[in-house]
Amino acid sequence: MAAGWGRTLKWWALLAGVMALLTALYLFAWPLIWGQVLLPRVSEQRQGLEVVTNDREDGQGRDTRSALVPQSAFDLDRSPAMQLALGVWRVEQAGFYDLRLECDDYGSLSLDRRRLIDLHGTSDFNHGQARVHLEAGPHLLKLQLHNRQGRGWLRLLVKGPGQEEYRPLAGQDLAAIDLGNQRAWLNLLARLEPACLWGLGLGCLALFLLWAVPTAPPAAPPAANPRQRAWGAAFVAAVVLFSVVASWHTTFHQVEWGNWAAGHDHLAQEDWQFHRAIVENRYQDHRSYRVLTDYAIAGVYALLRGLESDPAPARLLYWGRYFTDLLMFLMAAVFYRRLGLNRPATILGLGVLAFAMFPTAYRSGLNIATFLDVSVFMLAGVLVLDKRWLALIFLMPLAALNKETSILITAFPAAVALQWWPLKLPARELKVSALALGVWLLVYGGMHPILGHPVFNTYIDAPGTDFIHFNFFKDPDGYRQLFKTLGVLPFLALFGLKRAPVALGRFFLVVAPAWFVVHTILAWWAETRLYMVPMAFVFIPLCLFAVGGGGLPATGQNGSAGSLRQQL
Repeated sequence: MAAGWGRTLKWWALLAGVMALLTALYLFAWPLIWGQVLLPRVSEQRQGLEVVTNDREDGQGRDTRSALVPQSAFDLDRSPAMQLALGVWRVEQAGFYDLRLECDDYGSLSLDRRRLIDLHGTSDFNHGQARVHLEAGPHLLKLQLHNRQGRGWLRLLVKGPGQEEYRPLAGQDLAAIDLGNQRAWLNLLARLEPACLWGLGLGCLALFLLWAVPTAPPAAPPAANPRQRAWGAAFVAAVVLFSVVASWHTTFHQVEWGNWAAGHDHLAQEDWQFHRAIVENRYQDHRSYRVLTDYAIAGVYALLRGLESDPAPARLLYWGRYFTDLLMFLMAAVFYRRLGLNRPATILGLGVLAFAMFPTAYRSGLNIATFLDVSVFMLAGVLVLDKRWLALIFLMPLAALNKETSILITAFPAAVALQWWPLKLPARELKVSALALGVWLLVYGGMHPILGHPVFNTYIDAPGTDFIHFNFFKDPDGYRQLFKTLGVLPFLALFGLKRAPVALGRFFLVVAPAWFVVHTILAWWAETRLYMVPMAFVFIPLCLFAVGGGGLPATGQNGSAGSLRQQL
């Protein structure tokens, strides 16, 4: 036991050290480059901005010329092309400054690597304003003009403390930087910061999985020979690679389907507007209570906003869905192995799950909370199998904040431990289920007086009879989409009940009947993303057991489990 915890602490320490290093790189890379590389090379003789012209509108072509312009205004006499102006603005007096950017076509203004104004559209006169407080001293100024057609131009006008009118920056206000590779340094930062954020995101997933999966084997495992260790490492690499690729493709397909169905940028419009409505408490049905992912994304957006590496708001939703799908596939691999499925069956299960994801794009936005619910159920299954009751209780608040269907998780401890004949009620597990239910109701019920919206949606007149009639008789898409997503797996799963662990059979009895009854009464069958929890959680593993995929002892029903490395 001590050795198992020692290995776990080493992994925790390693991950914590890597994440601390990534955090330091993200926070201190810009101050160091600004203070040690760029600022010492500010020219005292060259007044103005260094403007570089590129022969492509996206700036990915070749630079055609470079020139020093004396003020914060320049023209571009070719299209398509891009101009980038860099220099230092010497602010003489601290205070609030009003900035006005005007241009033909696309333009942007960044100050000290904070994106202050971003203008979009092929217009003869785009303009935008910002008000910012500046300290006296040098500030890095970056202007970009993207010209798509005709002649382009851009000018930056400033109104400082005590001034009545806007004026361009000129003369002593501006200074060039005598460093030929200054753009290379800035490009390095533009790539380093997102890489650090990616690493932190993956590190959070790794910490989450390290916490979620069992860590201490009941006895010392037999020594593995080099070939077995190699196969184990190859399986882990295959799972990670498959999860990354499948997550990318399912997210991309979801966005592309939404754009095709809507005829415009669905991600930047409907999905982002829905996200903002949830965050600002303007949405008027039960989906307004699924706040976990939207609040988390809003928090990340608030931290990144204003940085040069700040992604477009809608793209932040894209990455949120990508990491949600990545967590789902990784958690599915852990859960399937934890149930006792062998490695080939686990890979096959992940493949079936990936294919089942594609029809869920029908009549659907990103729905990050819905797919995070899949991971929540599988994590709860692992915790129940290992009897980690305290961790299960801690999961309940997050589950309640994410989606209302997670209330079924509270029945898992009692359902798995219940003995039918002779009837025996497990006292400890009943208490755990009761406590989990109490915590869930406290969190979910506590949101109602705060948010104050109705529980049920109103896009059909009468939830219940109208939905049943619609699903059975009026919507042929419902049957088609259900079959595309689920196929014959719900029926084949019945043949796996005898071969599967008892716990998986109990999960099936708790989830599957209740899920189909409730979603037939309160939802459209055609929106098959709603059926991914029973699909991933019980149908796929039961089918794999039905065809002989069980290759590991179903440990954890009566004892603790092995480490993450042993489980995979």
